[in-house]
Amino acid sequence: IITHRDVDIPSVGDFGLFFQRTHNSGGAITTSSDFATLRESDGPLGIGWVSHYGYLQLDYAQTPIFHDGSGGRSAFYHYDEQGAMIYISKWGDETLWLDDQLNLLVRNNTTDTYRLKRPNGLTYTFERTATNRAVPVRIEDKAGNVWVIKYKEGWAGWYPNHPVVEYVKDELGRRLSFVYQWSG
Repeated sequence: IITHRDVDIPSVGDFGLFFQRTHNSGGAITTSSDFATLRESDGPLGIGWVSHYGYLQLDYAQTPIFHDGSGGRSAFYHYDEQGAMIYISKWGDETLWLDDQLNLLVRNNTTDTYRLKRPNGLTYTFERTATNRAVPVRIEDKAGNVWVIKYKEGWAGWYPNHPVVEYVKDELGRRLSFVYQWSG
């Protein structure tokens, strides 16, 4: 695994704008020449490269999985009244999940939106896409610094496991834009 931060724009506190990419050669290995199989590991930077701000995978039998920008995964577990060691369930019109790193995921059942609250103070706000996933549209730190993330329209079919970011903008109006060129 190799991680490199290409752009780092300092800001108030420790929440500057950045673009970071990670390569995992294990995720890039496939013996198939099938185009659909290759696309599973592909992203705008090539096979094995991850360069997004995370997403929630929502198609695993009600157990959401958070894929972070480094390629890591974290599964959330739902506990009911008869269930487990920790009681986390429904609260009003919200459903709550917890993962093994004490990240709290909150789903608003009315709007079908999600918030991920991390122990480091970051809060991600997700919106569901047309597929069984949700992408972060806002990330806020504990001091109130905010990123707004906009995604390219129509690219989900090309990179089914990689959200394609159009730009990230902070509360000061600074914008980090991305331009992609297809070379097929």
